[in-house]
Amino acid sequence: MYEIFGKTNIVADLGSEKNSDKDSSIDPLYGIIGVIYSPNDNFDIDFGYKRVSSSSETDNTYLFGLTWRW
Repeated sequence: MYEIFGKTNIVADLGSEKNSDKDSSIDPLYGIIGVIYSPNDNFDIDFGYKRVSSSSETDNTYLFGLTWRW
């Protein structure tokens, strides 16, 4: 996570997930990049993009999320 503006951060995540296909011995790799905007301490709005390197899953996913903490 890296702050690009006062309340806006850019985030990235790289990893691997267990393959849901029991017959496959290759676990898919993924990369996520996104932006989180926090207008106050209790609320976040985020947008992202996920890319998976496996033929058993969707290759591209666009992400959107809201977080409210109480």
